[in-house]
Amino acid sequence: MKISQSTISLVLRSSIAAGALVTLLLVFANDVFPQVAFTKLLFTTLSACLAILMMAIAVIYLKANINQFVLRHRGVDTAWLWFARNPPGIDHIEK
Repeated sequence: MKISQSTISLVLRSSIAAGALVTLLLVFANDVFPQVAFTKLLFTTLSACLAILMMAIAVIYLKANINQFVLRHRGVDTAWLWFARNPPGIDHIEK
Protein backbone atom coordinates (compact mmCIF):
# COMPACT_ATOMS: atom_id res chain seq x y z
CA MET A 1 0.00 0.00 0.00
CA LYS A 2 1.46 3.31 -1.07
CA ILE A 3 1.03 6.27 1.23
CA SER A 4 0.52 9.55 -0.58
CA GLN A 5 2.53 12.67 0.07
CA SER A 6 -0.56 14.54 1.27
CA THR A 7 -1.28 11.88 3.90
CA ILE A 8 2.27 12.09 5.21
CA SER A 9 2.01 15.87 5.29
CA LEU A 10 -1.31 15.72 7.17
CA VAL A 11 0.06 13.31 9.78
CA LEU A 12 3.21 15.37 10.22
CA ARG A 13 1.30 18.64 10.61
CA SER A 14 -1.18 17.06 13.03
CA SER A 15 1.67 15.63 15.11
CA ILE A 16 3.41 19.00 15.27
CA ALA A 17 0.17 20.72 16.27
CA ALA A 18 -0.55 18.10 18.96
CA GLY A 19 2.98 18.41 20.31
CA ALA A 20 2.70 22.19 20.44
CA LEU A 21 -0.64 21.94 22.25
CA VAL A 22 0.73 19.50 24.82
CA THR A 23 3.78 21.72 25.37
CA LEU A 24 1.54 24.74 25.87
CA LEU A 25 -0.59 22.82 28.36
CA LEU A 26 2.55 21.72 30.22
CA VAL A 27 3.83 25.29 30.49
CA PHE A 28 0.43 26.43 31.76
CA ALA A 29 0.19 23.54 34.26
CA ASN A 30 3.72 24.21 35.51
CA ASP A 31 2.80 27.86 36.16
CA VAL A 32 -0.44 26.97 37.92
CA PHE A 33 1.03 24.11 39.98
CA PRO A 34 4.69 24.98 40.63
CA GLN A 35 4.96 22.63 43.62
CA VAL A 36 4.11 19.52 41.52
CA ALA A 37 6.96 17.61 39.90
CA PHE A 38 7.40 18.09 36.16
CA THR A 39 7.21 14.35 35.42
CA LYS A 40 3.89 14.10 37.22
CA LEU A 41 2.56 17.08 35.24
CA LEU A 42 3.82 15.50 32.03
CA PHE A 43 2.10 12.20 32.81
CA THR A 44 -1.14 13.91 33.82
CA THR A 45 -1.21 16.15 30.75
CA LEU A 46 -0.47 13.30 28.35
CA SER A 47 -3.09 11.12 30.05
CA ALA A 48 -5.71 13.85 29.77
CA CYS A 49 -4.90 14.46 26.10
CA LEU A 50 -5.07 10.72 25.39
CA ALA A 51 -8.42 10.46 27.18
CA ILE A 52 -9.85 13.36 25.17
CA LEU A 53 -8.58 11.79 21.94
CA MET A 54 -10.13 8.43 22.82
CA MET A 55 -13.48 10.07 23.62
CA ALA A 56 -13.42 11.97 20.32
CA ILE A 57 -12.73 8.75 18.40
CA ALA A 58 -15.57 7.00 20.25
CA VAL A 59 -18.01 9.81 19.39
CA ILE A 60 -16.96 9.73 15.73
CA TYR A 61 -17.38 5.95 15.61
CA LEU A 62 -20.82 6.02 17.26
CA LYS A 63 -22.06 8.85 15.06
CA ALA A 64 -20.92 7.01 11.93
CA ASN A 65 -22.75 3.86 13.04
CA ILE A 66 -25.94 5.80 13.76
CA ASN A 67 -25.75 7.48 10.35
CA GLN A 68 -25.24 4.11 8.61
CA PHE A 69 -28.19 2.64 10.50
CA VAL A 70 -30.44 5.51 9.44
CA LEU A 71 -29.42 5.22 5.80
CA ARG A 72 -29.86 1.42 5.78
CA HIS A 73 -33.40 1.78 7.13
CA ARG A 74 -34.62 4.07 4.32
CA GLY A 75 -33.51 7.31 5.91
CA VAL A 76 -33.29 10.14 3.40
CA ASP A 77 -30.61 12.22 5.03
CA THR A 78 -28.93 11.67 8.37
CA ALA A 79 -28.88 15.39 9.12
CA TRP A 80 -32.67 15.36 9.20
CA LEU A 81 -32.67 12.71 11.93
CA TRP A 82 -32.97 15.46 14.54
CA PHE A 83 -36.06 17.08 12.99
CA ALA A 84 -39.69 15.99 13.35
CA ARG A 85 -40.43 15.58 9.63
CA ASN A 86 -38.80 15.26 6.23
CA PRO A 87 -37.36 18.25 4.36
CA PRO A 88 -39.74 20.07 2.01
CA GLY A 89 -40.33 18.20 -1.26
CA ILE A 90 -39.16 14.76 -0.10
CA ASP A 91 -42.67 13.47 0.59
CA HIS A 92 -43.69 14.44 -2.94
CA ILE A 93 -40.69 12.62 -4.44
CA GLU A 94 -41.37 9.40 -2.48
CA LYS A 95 -44.99 9.18 -3.70
